[in-house]
Order: sequence, then structure tokens, then C-alpha cells
Amino acid sequence: MKVSNLQNRIETLGCELQHLKLQLVEAIRDCPHKWTAPIAVHIYHKGYTIPGDPPGTMGVDWRGSCYVEPKTEKRWKRTCTVCGHIEYTFNVEQRVEEVPKFE
Repeated sequence: MKVSNLQNRIETLGCELQHLKLQLVEAIRDCPHKWTAPIAVHIYHKGYTIPGDPPGTMGVDWRGSCYVEPKTEKRWKRTCTVCGHIEYTFNVEQRVEEVPKFE
């Protein structure tokens, strides 16, 4: 294929992609969503060690190795049963409940 043919095809596909993206946004916006119950899909990051400077390279800016603790990011997802759209969130609403305690 010639370069001009490839450029025209890329431009055509780019326009089609933009059109499809707009259709997707409209379909999601117009759907009367019926959400499933939220499901926990937390993201776990393993712990790791950042290696320090090699031995024998002492100086005022020398750094030793450093361990980074493992971390879990709490995340939830819900799915629309009508259109199949999936939403994720990291946000939570904190609720504090006071319950009387008799001794």
C-alpha cells in the first residue's frame, strides 16, 4: 500500500472511532441503569526492596536498600444489568453508629 492510502485509512478509522465513542457515551447516558450489588475487587501491590548503592561507593549521598511495604487499595465495582456498563470506585462513605451498652 502507498503511504497516502495508509494515511487516508488512518484518518477514516480515526473519524469512525470518534463517532463510536460518542455513541457509547450516549448509550451509557441514556440507559436506565439497574446496578448489581457492589463487589470488592481490591488491588494488591506486593512489597519489594529498592536496591541501594553498591558496596564501595560510599560518600555523603550514599543510600542503602529500602523495603516498600505491601499495600492494598480498596476498590469496588458494580455492573449495570441492562447495558453491561461497569463502574469502579475507591470512595467510601464512613458511617459511625452508636449503640447503647448496658453493664
